Amino acid sequence: LGAGLAAVGERLSRLRQEAAVKLSHAVETELVDLMMAGTGFTVSFAPVEGADLLLSDGGRCGFTGDGIDDIEFLIRPNPGEPFMPLARSASTGETSRLMLAIRCALSRGGGAGKLTLVFDEIDIGVGGRSGEVIGRKLAGLARSQQVICITHLPQVAAYGDAQFTVEKKVKHNR
Repeated sequence: LGAGLAAVGERLSRLRQEAAVKLSHAVETELVDLMMAGTGFTVSFAPVEGADLLLSDGGRCGFTGDGIDDIEFLIRPNPGEPFMPLARSASTGETSRLMLAIRCALSRGGGAGKLTLVFDEIDIGVGGRSGEVIGRKLAGLARSQQVICITHLPQVAAYGDAQFTVEKKVKHNR
């Protein structure tokens, strides 16, 4: 059972790594459109911790229901800088635009799936032309799934089917 599991895990890992190269290129192309040219995106693979499985190269690793890989998205905000984990290095606005780039790249490949996508503060630090590009990309995603976007830019909001205003008010000193 262990040898068969290791073989399937290694095959899945190879397929994931091939797909990750294509995804990285597609995401970086989307990032150029989102005025984040020079931002690098890659996928890091590390073996699952443990020694449960003997791999074909003689190494050992653990496994989970998701396979033998621990996968992490990495970004390089500027050329010449090292890649860093997306979860620890991107601002809120950058994270939203990166997620938009990832979802757009996945939707072109047909594997995006039906989800409700929420983009919070996607317009932080952008305006004008960038806002319009973000709005168009969100509208493209909204053709096949529900998209909720918190925005302050009319260029982004203009592409929505419905807009809601949320405001904070003081009532009775509260």
